[in-house]
Amino acid sequence: MIIIVEEILRYFNDTNRVDNEHSTLYLNIAQVGAFDTYYGADFLLAWYNRNIRIFCLFNIPRILGVDIYEKNFFCLIMCVGN
Repeated sequence: MIIIVEEILRYFNDTNRVDNEHSTLYLNIAQVGAFDTYYGADFLLAWYNRNIRIFCLFNIPRILGVDIYEKNFFCLIMCVGN
């Protein structure tokens, strides 16, 4: 099966997919837990912490020679087996 990079980028940048994923998946996960045990929030914290560390570890913007504050900056990090 051949997947064209353009198709992957279109999929990940599809407004409906992004809106749906962020409105249902992440917000629902964040609500798991109660009182002083917020499993969902802790999971999301760990997930985003991991992604930011990967982003910084590889110093992706510098390698790509891009300004991360540009409106059209997009970085796709794909990890297998985690």
